[in-house]
Amino acid sequence: MAAADNDPLIHLVSATYYLPSAVNGYYWIEKKKRYGHDVHLAADGQRWLGEQFAKVLWQINVDKKEWQPLRPLSATAEDAGKTIRIAFHVPVPPLVLDQDFLPAQRSIGNQGDSALLGFEVLDQQDVAQEGAFYLACDNQPRLLVRATQLPAGQLQGEPVLSVDVSNSDFAGNVTGLHCRGERTYGYGNLRDSDASASFYGFAHGPRKGQKYPLFNWSVMFDQLKVAM
Repeated sequence: MAAADNDPLIHLVSATYYLPSAVNGYYWIEKKKRYGHDVHLAADGQRWLGEQFAKVLWQINVDKKEWQPLRPLSATAEDAGKTIRIAFHVPVPPLVLDQDFLPAQRSIGNQGDSALLGFEVLDQQDVAQEGAFYLACDNQPRLLVRATQLPAGQLQGEPVLSVDVSNSDFAGNVTGLHCRGERTYGYGNLRDSDASASFYGFAHGPRKGQKYPLFNWSVMFDQLKVAM
C-alpha cells in the first residue's frame, strides 16, 4: 500500500484473504494425495485473483480512471471518545459487512469471544471457516485440521468435527481447554458492492459453476491512529 501511495505506476489491486487457500486443494503424486500449503492459493483462488487484476487493468488502461482499493483513510474520535468514525475510500458504494461469504471474524480477549468482523481497537500498549483451518486452544500451538463428518445417523446426523491431536504438537490432555477454529490467515468482513462481471467461475467446491464475485474487500491495516 505504501509503495502504491508513493509511485503512480504501482497499484494495489486487492487483498487476498477471501480467496481459497491451497491448503484446501490437493493433487496426486505417485498415487498419494497431497495437500497444498497455506501460503499459496488454490487453483480457483489463482484464477479469481487474475480476474481482479484484469478488472483493475481495464479501469486504468482502457477507462483511464484512477484506482485505489477499498482502504481506510482516517479515524476520528466522536461522542467524547466513545465512538470512532473511520472514513474509507470505497470503489463502489455502499459498504457491506459481509457475513455470508466469509464467517464473522472473531477475537478472543479478556472479555471473552467477540464477533468484531475484523475490527479491533487497541490501547497504546497494543492490548487487546474453510474446509481446512487452524484449531487454536489455550496455551497450545495452532493445529492445522480438516473437517471430517461422522457417518450419517450418529448423533442424529449432526455434523461433527473429528480432530486427532495424538500426533500433533499439542501437549497433555486437551479436555477442558477453550478452543476455536481460525482461518489460515487474518481477514475482515468489510467489502464494497462492486457488481463487475467475471468471465470465469468456480471449478471446485460448493460454489462450482458460479461466477467469481468481484467485490473489493478492504485491505488489512493496523496502526491507524484515532484523531480527536
